[in-house]
Amino acid sequence: MRNEYKASAVQSNKRRWLLEALFPDKKFDGQFQNPGTERVFDFDDVIAAQNPIALITQEVAYYPEGDDGELFAIFIPGLGQLEHISSKRSRRYANTLITGVANMNNSSFLKQNPLFGFINKYLDWIDAAIHRMGLAGSPAIENTAILIVYAIENDKSLNFSGDSHGTILLARAINLAKRKFISKHTNFWNFKARKIQEAKWENRTAQLMNIFAFGNGFQTWVKGPKYIMVSIKGDVVPEKFGITPEEAIKAGREDIKFIIFEQMFTEGSFEAHNMMFTTELLKQTFIKNCSSRNLGALFKKSRFINSHGQIAQEINQSLTKLTLQENLDILTLSRYSQVLSHRNLLKNNKSWCPACYEQWRISGQTIYEPLYWSLADVKVCPIHSQPLQNICPHCEQSIPWLTGKTKVGYCSNCDLWLGSFAKVPHDHSESELNKYFWIVKNIGQLFSLIPKEKCLIEKANISKSLNLVVNNTHEGNIAAFAKTFELPKNTVWMWCREKSLPELRSLLTICYCFDISLLDFVLFQEKAFQSLQLNSQRLPSSCRTKRVSPKTIEINTIENHLQDILHSSDISPLTMKEVAERLGIDQRTLKRHFPSLCKAISAKYRSYQQANKARGIETCCKEIEQAIINLHQLGEYPTEARVSKLISQPGYLRYKEVRDVLKKAILDL
Repeated sequence: MRNEYKASAVQSNKRRWLLEALFPDKKFDGQFQNPGTERVFDFDDVIAAQNPIALITQEVAYYPEGDDGELFAIFIPGLGQLEHISSKRSRRYANTLITGVANMNNSSFLKQNPLFGFINKYLDWIDAAIHRMGLAGSPAIENTAILIVYAIENDKSLNFSGDSHGTILLARAINLAKRKFISKHTNFWNFKARKIQEAKWENRTAQLMNIFAFGNGFQTWVKGPKYIMVSIKGDVVPEKFGITPEEAIKAGREDIKFIIFEQMFTEGSFEAHNMMFTTELLKQTFIKNCSSRNLGALFKKSRFINSHGQIAQEINQSLTKLTLQENLDILTLSRYSQVLSHRNLLKNNKSWCPACYEQWRISGQTIYEPLYWSLADVKVCPIHSQPLQNICPHCEQSIPWLTGKTKVGYCSNCDLWLGSFAKVPHDHSESELNKYFWIVKNIGQLFSLIPKEKCLIEKANISKSLNLVVNNTHEGNIAAFAKTFELPKNTVWMWCREKSLPELRSLLTICYCFDISLLDFVLFQEKAFQSLQLNSQRLPSSCRTKRVSPKTIEINTIENHLQDILHSSDISPLTMKEVAERLGIDQRTLKRHFPSLCKAISAKYRSYQQANKARGIETCCKEIEQAIINLHQLGEYPTEARVSKLISQPGYLRYKEVRDVLKKAILDL
């Protein structure tokens, strides 16, 4: 890699010959620069590398102290700036947002020619106007377009950023990249094929590219990438030259989001349209990937976004600030927090109705995920009278609620469409289907409550309704009622005394067996409780099973078996659960009659587990060291996510000993 870039190698557009002649020392245009070391990298050298993105990640990007070097944005500076000034601003950018930054320099006039000093004050705006009219050919445009095409074709994620004048170059680079991508895969006169390639471009860039424009100065941004326009009220650049929120709505550009701050600087200040006004809210805009920013935990808990807990509240508050849309809580279960317990409320993975997806696609309707699909007790579609599907028919995998590649209607594992009118096979009996349809109908009635009726849903209604049912059917005997439904009597007592909320599943079972509407139960409609009658056929099968008489056990025989198990030389000792299953006796019975033997068996298993863990950690450390060496040889930065894919037990990364080895091995490179 060359440390210095030769001016003669710059391939500038011929239309820039006058600017090139006036400023021959403008030699870094279109080249990469590390804002930290201010080292310049020849673009051709970078793009010719085996993995250009990895090279930019490791050598070109600057990372603030404490950052793990996983995520970075390629920043195209605005108006003409000296290289060291541009680097200084990018370092501030990186430290403010806690993310990596790699500069793509442009229009870096050193302005050392005294003969033209009198026009220096206006040269930046002259050059910006030339770019705005499309008459300039900065190498930054061509080089950025080449990098975008490489990333799209090799499935590499990229984040770009620019401010003021830089947004013009960035917008033109994306436009050029789209033309290059389509032309590379089809002929100019094949219009049908070009349409297909255009759709492919929009699909891929939507998944791989994020654009952050500060003080945007361009209007016609190409569809595909996800855009966030950040500006300050009163800034002339975005308001007169860029696309506005009103224009985006009118054009149907849902891919363009806006963050507009109140005026912070004096009118005409240069700071008013650059990226230095970032705040805590803006930091939330730069979402880090799961391997480096601990979003793995968020993805695993993403099902709770639809719930009514802390995660749902935080996401709702952030989206309200970013979209300026109020009442987003009606899209979640927040309004039902007083009546629905969070326990066993939601499914671990997505489920969907293929017929709904296909019907919406054909009719041109908005494709979305209805809230009731996320509930654990909803198993059928009331519209198409068929079970919901929870396994992708293409890759035969379950689909997480949220990943970095989530797209509504598509599998996030194989990226294939999930809609279909084909009949969904199932093995449910007619009685089971009738119950499932009753459940989804009653949940639909509960969700149909309009927002103003929120005040009618009170926590006390649950205990009132439950007490009324117990009094009318079991003469107030909570223990007898609990026994009927095979529920712990203390749990039912807590429900009746308003100490806790019952699970939705328990509420549905009680309402189903007494043929009460869930909505009437939740709103405590006393008329619905006047003629209650238990339908024993609707009780769960476990509740209808007669209790089996306790078994008699042979003390001496069982003791001998336990002694044999304790002194067995098997490599893998048994747990007490496995011992109980082998002997056909409940664990509690064994522990009551043979406490010493049970403790000894458990201690033997714990010792085995500890030794096995130590061996696993040792093996994992060796695999990590080898994985880091392999990644380094491939020119890829050994992040935790990449290393975890190359080891047999990635779960061991949660242990401190393993993570210490990972950090040390990276430092030793």
